Amino acid sequence: MPGIRNPSRTCVAASRLFGDLATAWEAAGLKPSPHRWPPQRVIAAIQDGYVRGLPIALAGFGNVPLAGAAKRRFGSWADAVAAAGLASRLPVAKPARAWSQEAVLQAIRTQHEQSRNTTVVWKQDTGLYSAAKKHFGSWRQAIIAAGFEPAREAWTAERIVRRIRGWHDQGVPVRSQQNPRLTAAAIRLFGSWRNAVVAAGIDGHSTERDDTWMGEKDRESEPGHASRHVNVQEQTEDV
Repeated sequence: MPGIRNPSRTCVAASRLFGDLATAWEAAGLKPSPHRWPPQRVIAAIQDGYVRGLPIALAGFGNVPLAGAAKRRFGSWADAVAAAGLASRLPVAKPARAWSQEAVLQAIRTQHEQSRNTTVVWKQDTGLYSAAKKHFGSWRQAIIAAGFEPAREAWTAERIVRRIRGWHDQGVPVRSQQNPRLTAAAIRLFGSWRNAVVAAGIDGHSTERDDTWMGEKDRESEPGHASRHVNVQEQTEDV
């Protein structure tokens, strides 16, 4: 607020007398355009939000236009809050944990001792997961290094399609006998191996026919029979 010696105190008084800063601005004949955010308006909005008890750690207090304006005018939400004289009110960010190889292995062992499924821990602790990949190349290799046997990953329709496309892109023949577990899951989720191949964006008739793995469902997908459509994102199957 230009010309005001103590803008924070003024905001407190304005909010107490008028209910909020926007009303005070309007009473003073200073109603701003809703699409224009000069620096002083950003500062005033931050001070107003703080006085009203809004969560200052949340960029823009959850208000997207305010958050965007703060970033444009000051470089970041934290810098805008500092310009409003409220830097000390922001929570102090915890420093990122430094993960050594041994720390990663010990964390995995602790998770296992607590009977937690190590195949899903990575979803709950992204820091541990990232450190495991950095030190061991993959989460699976980190589990092995910790002395445990990784659980088999469930086949999903999306994973099946990704694997088939990978074979095709690498020039590997897309044959059902390549991986019996994959083929069994494909038949259960897509109705047939050929349907899975088609779902991967590959011409099912261009692959080598394998009657051993076709089954009745594959024969139903021959010309003259209705094909089965599958939502790749939704269906899953453990094998």
